[in-house]
Amino acid sequence: MSADNWIKLLQAIVWPCAIVFTLVYLGTPLKKFLTNLSEITFTAGPLETTVKRQEILQAAISLADAVRAPGAKPIADTENARKVARLIDKIITSKDSQKIKGTSILWVDDKPSNNMYERNAFESLGIKIITSVSTEDTLEKLKLQKYDLIISDMGRLPDAEAGYTLLKAIQKEKISTPFIIYAVGGDKPDHKDKAYSSGAFGSTSNALELFESAIDAIESVA
Repeated sequence: MSADNWIKLLQAIVWPCAIVFTLVYLGTPLKKFLTNLSEITFTAGPLETTVKRQEILQAAISLADAVRAPGAKPIADTENARKVARLIDKIITSKDSQKIKGTSILWVDDKPSNNMYERNAFESLGIKIITSVSTEDTLEKLKLQKYDLIISDMGRLPDAEAGYTLLKAIQKEKISTPFIIYAVGGDKPDHKDKAYSSGAFGSTSNALELFESAIDAIESVA
């Protein structure tokens, strides 16, 4: 069998199997999402299409899990599903998509398990995630390596505004890495206003908004 035939065979087998697995794993709430996802037109060549579809699927699964996690807004309607599908497709098929692969995010949260799904979504696109649990550890890491983005929670005992404390410390060190606050209440207008006025790239508590903002931030400096 020729190489082209093998590629066609793999495309015919892998993608349907992935869809079946996802439906079984996530159940009915994601069926609308996958239906909308299948309507997206993929622009990559024959060999890349299957790979990119797998990247889209994996990132989408993680984002859907993040949205459905306790305390987060669920995918409740078709429009939300379409939004996720459009977002992932835009990132994967954009002319700057290759800039995303190999970039790095320093993720600061004293409870890393809180954002496991979100991190998985980024990693599905080839972004490296390095975690930190404190302001001090983050500053030490920044001395050793340059990152493309910093994502931080807000409150870490005993500092209720540890996110802003870290941002100020980073600015003091003349570090210009984009900084996004990802915390409960972060999508409220007053929190967004304070974040922007403090020099942050953005502020949100929504996984989808975080994902979009993070990619925009990475592309702005890539």
